[in-house]
Amino acid sequence: MPKMISKKTLFNIHGWMGINLGMLLFVICFSGTFATLSNEIDWLLDSGLRIEPKDAPFDWEAMYQNVKKVFPDSRITSLGEQKNPFTEVGDYFAATVFVRTPQGQTRKVHVNPYTGEILGHNSFFDVQRFFRNYHSFFFDRKLGGTLIVTFFSFFLLLSALTGFLFYKSWLKNLFQLRWKKGLKTFFTDAHRQFGIWAMLFTLIIALTGVFYFAEDILGISGKFKVLVPDPPKKLTQLEIAGFGDNPALLSLNTYAKNAVKAFPDLRVEQIRIPSKPGDYVYVDGQDGNPFTRDRANKVYLHPFSGEVVKIQKAEDLNTIELITDIVDPPHFGTFGGLTIKIIWFFFGLILSFSILAGTYIWYKKRAQRLITKSERMESFQKKGGLAQLWIIFKSTPKTIKGAFVSTVLTLLYLTLTGVDIISDGIKSLGPFPKEKIQTIQRDTLGPWAFAIACEYPCTL
Repeated sequence: MPKMISKKTLFNIHGWMGINLGMLLFVICFSGTFATLSNEIDWLLDSGLRIEPKDAPFDWEAMYQNVKKVFPDSRITSLGEQKNPFTEVGDYFAATVFVRTPQGQTRKVHVNPYTGEILGHNSFFDVQRFFRNYHSFFFDRKLGGTLIVTFFSFFLLLSALTGFLFYKSWLKNLFQLRWKKGLKTFFTDAHRQFGIWAMLFTLIIALTGVFYFAEDILGISGKFKVLVPDPPKKLTQLEIAGFGDNPALLSLNTYAKNAVKAFPDLRVEQIRIPSKPGDYVYVDGQDGNPFTRDRANKVYLHPFSGEVVKIQKAEDLNTIELITDIVDPPHFGTFGGLTIKIIWFFFGLILSFSILAGTYIWYKKRAQRLITKSERMESFQKKGGLAQLWIIFKSTPKTIKGAFVSTVLTLLYLTLTGVDIISDGIKSLGPFPKEKIQTIQRDTLGPWAFAIACEYPCTL
């Protein structure tokens, strides 16, 4: 450790972050902890998510056709295992089909993947989505919620490092947890011990969070494409016209079969339906590497011929593209099944409690000093309750005043985002952009003009 960074300086930096930023950091970590097992919580609450696993292939076409019967006016966007880059679950989960209703809502339809039987459906905004969205951006798209959350990864990293460096006797007191010496002593021991026990976990979460921040910055600057492989060139109107006026999609089993034939190591996890003219069907999944997202392995297929257009394998990605697709599994613990997710949940809880305990210790220590100092003042004894609080606040050091202000701002920010959701609704449930509307025909009648349009792919 450089001599210029004294133990006292490290301690002050660590304490400043705890007392000023601890509350918001706790909210981020605590919500992320429950996001890890949120899909399992849905499974416990909703019987429509439960199936008995079988040693049989998925019937993608049966799922597609059965959902079309129940939602004839809706557009199916994707079909897949109850698994996505942020939640990994076992074979006891039903498959999920996402549909977009004419009213602009997204619904999750739960389907038996072996028979195509529909087991139920619910809003897109379930337990899993609540914790995922809240952890990612506090439901705040206006004030930069994503940037705020990911930027706090730097503070989490710095807090972990400063705490580790100034606390020299951590090995000696690794199992010291004094229960009977008062709440302050207990919280002090818990803060130190839990922080050390969760150190490796904290570093993983913080470093992956820093990468998410870099992703956000690249997205804002319009350079996100450097992180992901280029998709194949879109189909032209002339190429589409060669398949007739209203070409139909093939059986989804055909796409899955052709994808596996071209990419034998691929376990198909999801099939994406084209969202606008020129798009391909694409199939993604796993090739045996649990540390990559499904999207790292992808097969693009022609929507009307079923021909394989492009194969993307995780092993062929460049360094930046590969890092982009291996960040999620260690951040959310989705690389080793339910066991790893439970471990991640446990360490998330002790990390969250360590943050909360540290914030409490600093508040308690500073507040007690100020009260003791103020009580010695003769004028303090003659004042009323509110006046005494004002005297304490005026005599408070700038650090504590800043903590008070930061706490108020944190509560105000979280309140504003909550009010915005109540008044405007969940933005992720908003309508599709206009470019996904396909115009079928334009015509005029006297002084009027009209157009026939539908969401792609259109079914007349």
